Amino acid sequence: MLSLRTGKAGRQKGEDHVNAYAIFAVNEHLEYLLDEAAHNRAVNAGKPSFFQRIGKSVESLRLSVANAIVPTQVLPKLEDYPYRG
Repeated sequence: MLSLRTGKAGRQKGEDHVNAYAIFAVNEHLEYLLDEAAHNRAVNAGKPSFFQRIGKSVESLRLSVANAIVPTQVLPKLEDYPYRG
């Protein structure tokens, strides 16, 4: 329970009302934060994460470099050679 420290040994008049309001205010703020977090999770659920996007970019770059360096036809066509058996 949230308690208000007054520095005095006895209870002051109205202290219970302050504690009740403080608890209410804290609970309302916590509910707001929980709702905001749930909303943020729902909005970002369909999007890929940062690391997934980086991984996909690196993979596409790797494939484009590999296709540019390695020719698609590795062996030459054996046409017009005298010894093509």
